[in-house]
Amino acid sequence: MDNDPGKAEGLMPIKIKLTIDDSGIHYHLAGSAPVVATFLNSGYGTTFSAIYAGTKTFSPDVPLNSGFYTAVTADIGPEGTVVNACWPNAVTGFCSGP
Repeated sequence: MDNDPGKAEGLMPIKIKLTIDDSGIHYHLAGSAPVVATFLNSGYGTTFSAIYAGTKTFSPDVPLNSGFYTAVTADIGPEGTVVNACWPNAVTGFCSGP
């Protein structure tokens, strides 16, 4: 992300490790920045939605069915980060974030 409007200038990292093996595609988001002071955070469901939507965007020929959801997994890290914000932090809407 560009920056946390509540703090000095500087990038807020969203770290993603992507691995692909015989069982599917696996995302690991541990190490992402702490929550920011505005709605730019992503809640648990929003992050998973973005992961599924992004994966489907780059794999348009793969059917969107239970097999797809089984093959795509994610560890979004602990609560309190920009990709796993929880109450009472402000978060983006599921349509505007991904």
